[in-house]
Amino acid sequence: MRLVRTEALEAGMLLALPILSSTGALLLREDLTLTERTIALLKKQAVPFVYIRDRRFPDAAEEPLLRPETFRRALKELQELFVTATAARGNHLPPERMERIQSVLRDILEDVFDRSDRLVLRFLALRGHDGYIFTHSALVATTSLLLGQELFFSYAQLYNLGLGALLHDLGMAAIPSEIVDKKGPLDGEERSLVDLHPRGGWDLLAGHDLVWPTARIVALQHHERWDGSGYPGGLREEEIHLLSRIVAVADVYDALVSPRPYRPCRTPWEAHALILEGSGSLFDPRVVEAFFRVVAPYPVGTWLRLSTGHVGLVTAIPAEAPHRPRMSLTFHPEMGQLTSPMVMPLAACEEIRITEVLEEEPNTV
Repeated sequence: MRLVRTEALEAGMLLALPILSSTGALLLREDLTLTERTIALLKKQAVPFVYIRDRRFPDAAEEPLLRPETFRRALKELQELFVTATAARGNHLPPERMERIQSVLRDILEDVFDRSDRLVLRFLALRGHDGYIFTHSALVATTSLLLGQELFFSYAQLYNLGLGALLHDLGMAAIPSEIVDKKGPLDGEERSLVDLHPRGGWDLLAGHDLVWPTARIVALQHHERWDGSGYPGGLREEEIHLLSRIVAVADVYDALVSPRPYRPCRTPWEAHALILEGSGSLFDPRVVEAFFRVVAPYPVGTWLRLSTGHVGLVTAIPAEAPHRPRMSLTFHPEMGQLTSPMVMPLAACEEIRITEVLEEEPNTV
């Protein structure tokens, strides 16, 4: 399979991975043959990329980190939680609603622990800007758990981290919907209201026996920064709880690669570079080191040009070196189109560099 920009889709292509709506409902199924109508739907939903089947690369496929049913349930329960929190107007949330979120978290942890291989974030999540907050919360939780595993957290620590990450943006439920769903940049007053959401989440989670204090702290501190430039407390370095420092990195990364109505999403490699650039200033260097080891900058299905001149597709991400993918090379400027793809494991070829990321396969005609 390969990653294709929505603008470059053509009728007759086959979807390699399903597309879900913001509530977890199946929008387009796997192996669906795209038509002009379904392509128009993807554009309307502002889905920037999709995975397409390509018989040249049968090995460019892996099991998703979370089972589709786990992800769908997480989106559904998060949406219902936010609806309940909006209606609560600052009052405590009902215990049964938190019990359901804890049940979702156990499903996510089960999926993570069910995998025998070392987990690496290999795929680009396919989503539009509709219902951003629910998809974002689920993906931030999953990425945070990968970072926690890399930092050798115990199960209890991972549970606490995952719960805090799932609930980190709960305070957004108290922000007026016309601001949350605004199609353009926020003005100063609107930005000030949005900046209140960490304390709003802290308040909503007060008094819940099912929410450990450190998970609640994540809601309050996930916008604090290592150099003290964050909010709401201007905390710095070790003053920020470790769980909050982990979620801060996962939160920023997912926000960067997410499509929003008022700005295009960053590519995974651009977002990866920005996280690394923020090490020691915005983010805890130890957490960024873990991020580098578990988040692949070039997802499966990405076209790359190498220092040898070859162009090829990323077909697999080795867990021991997520920044040095395995590729299937298809083209060289001097030799033209190769008769059949040539496998190139970059992890075993240290002298070869990645020189360019290509949006799509180069035209060799």
